[in-house]
Amino acid sequence: MVVVILVLYVLAVMRLTRLINFDTIMDWLHNLIGSHYGPGSWQAEFIQCPWCIGMWLAWATTWYPILITGISFWLYPIIALATSMLVGLFAPYSAEVTAMEPVD
Repeated sequence: MVVVILVLYVLAVMRLTRLINFDTIMDWLHNLIGSHYGPGSWQAEFIQCPWCIGMWLAWATTWYPILITGISFWLYPIIALATSMLVGLFAPYSAEVTAMEPVD
């Protein structure tokens, strides 16, 4: 059961990372940061970097699977780092741009 929860957790962080980095629903955030800080700023680069977003999401949310499973809190950094590594490795596969075509 612990393995299932950890796999689901990694998949959830991957989905949140894709949502922030690539999905058009978050274009307002990209535009806001780009207009406020400039398109070449570190903030604009950060919001477009799946390695960066994945790492911070993992660090911020690893407490959740630890609470559910009862895993030792000492494993927090290992779970967070492993999750962020998987998110970064699989990000290119989720970055595919899919355009919706109008149907006649």
